[in-house]
Amino acid sequence: MVKFGIIGCGTIGKLFSEAIRTSQGAELVAVCDANIERAKKFALERSDKRKIEYYGDVDSMLRSDIDAVYIGTPSGLHADSAVRAANAHKNIVIEKPIGITLSQLDAIENACILNSVKLCAVSQLSFSDGYMRLKQAVDSSEIGKVFLADLKMKFYRSEDYYLSGGWRGTWEFDGGGALMNQGIHGIGLLLGLMGRPKSVRAITKTFVHHIEVEDTAAAIVEFESGAIANIVATTSVQPALPRTLSLHTERGTVTLTEDRLTQWNIDGREEPLREVAPTYSTASVPDNFSCELHRRQLDDFVAAVNEDREPMLSINEGRAPVELILAIYRSSKSGQTIYFD
Repeated sequence: MVKFGIIGCGTIGKLFSEAIRTSQGAELVAVCDANIERAKKFALERSDKRKIEYYGDVDSMLRSDIDAVYIGTPSGLHADSAVRAANAHKNIVIEKPIGITLSQLDAIENACILNSVKLCAVSQLSFSDGYMRLKQAVDSSEIGKVFLADLKMKFYRSEDYYLSGGWRGTWEFDGGGALMNQGIHGIGLLLGLMGRPKSVRAITKTFVHHIEVEDTAAAIVEFESGAIANIVATTSVQPALPRTLSLHTERGTVTLTEDRLTQWNIDGREEPLREVAPTYSTASVPDNFSCELHRRQLDDFVAAVNEDREPMLSINEGRAPVELILAIYRSSKSGQTIYFD
């Protein structure tokens, strides 16, 4: 059993605790939150077969006998906790974005390499049946060469959502808006299918909400393969719509809606799909999700620790979407196309 400590006892921490509870290879033994009363309540509610220790600071928990940490704090605090955990020789599961600046990404990667710890960047949709089927089809060229992708993330967040946490909608702690917070998972899926970007041109604006960061963005990405993609991300559209990712190939079109394949038209034939409704959608309700896909990713991480291999989604998969989003911000600010090394 891999013994876990959770850093951050909010909504996403509760979800991951359920993933641990339903996993055969992980055990929750400690929790930590800056609000120690919240940590205490969190621990007591989940202490059944064994007592769960609770802490008010990260370093105290890292001195315990845990094997790994899950980091579910506000985005701007992820990197500090990750570096501390790595330096304490604890393996890491970390929500996206794993960091919100290039220097944070470098610090996390260097600490993990120096201390020989494993890091898993959470991207639960990558473990859905629909996405895994689509990725297999792309990697094997089953559906032909992709030349165009459409990623649409037309979400809605209320003003109360941003007011409910002082960190939301700020550059310092959120690192961005519709892209860095809500859109990063979709961008991670896109990159997993399309490969390395070559350049990006983008516009980001704030139309509806009273926040520092963008609530609407549009970008055109060119990939090293020669393919292009357009990305639309917003938290201002009413009614909100489920996330869709369409791939257009020389042989047809395939569409992923949230975690389900909803279109498979190749060589002029529309194949029937058994499941057309997504498992869940966070388009308008931020916490409308199940722990099942997190549990699948957790199981892979546990196996990686026990088998001494890299997790399926490691530091590179954590860096890539953040680097693209930061390039989008630079493009919007400068009005220029940003090229990747």
